[in-house]
Amino acid sequence: MMKLAVTIFAVLALSTPMDAYHVPRVGTGALADEVQDFADILPLDDMVAILFEYMAEDAEFQKVVAYVQTPEFKNLISDLEAMPEVRNLMDYAQKAGLDVYYLVNKANRYLGLTELTPPAVFANVNYKITGGVRGFLDDVEALIPYEKVRALYRQKLATSKVFADFVEQLKTPAFQRIVDGLCSNSNFNALLAKAKAAGVDVAAVKELLQRVLGLNVPCGF
Repeated sequence: MMKLAVTIFAVLALSTPMDAYHVPRVGTGALADEVQDFADILPLDDMVAILFEYMAEDAEFQKVVAYVQTPEFKNLISDLEAMPEVRNLMDYAQKAGLDVYYLVNKANRYLGLTELTPPAVFANVNYKITGGVRGFLDDVEALIPYEKVRALYRQKLATSKVFADFVEQLKTPAFQRIVDGLCSNSNFNALLAKAKAAGVDVAAVKELLQRVLGLNVPCGF
């Protein structure tokens, strides 16, 4: 799960500055406020610094950054954004107060993809890096306070209805269809193969999705 989160963080950090790590709010901002609490306990300055250190110094990681601009990767993102289940999940988050369209369109601008339109009703530290994609993931994950994240996650589930309801959305048949669609997508499978070749433990993501969310992940990890 953390490896997936690190990957999403890297794409967003590459797209544009992360606005001082403020989670974008819309409407009531209820879900954004809950997610902001997670952002506040992460050492994001250090994580961004490591990201740019890898971009400047690591040849293997530079190849990954270059791959993000290839037609194959852009096709994968377009395929995902075209799935009704993905758009429905984005609409759900938007209605709950997290401006997910703002985040997605930041990445789309960086990739040169068409921006999505939300529903009309919403309006310098030098680090010693390990090297390689595997090293980047390890170096960033080493900064994450796992116990604090887990404790905050459990607290939110128990005390925040908007957060608990959002987590429940990730356990629905609609989200299962998103997973099934990804696993049958040729662009995604090509990306998986590259990640596995780089030493990324993609099987750990599969295991977590099945254990925590009760999803079946038919990808050949």
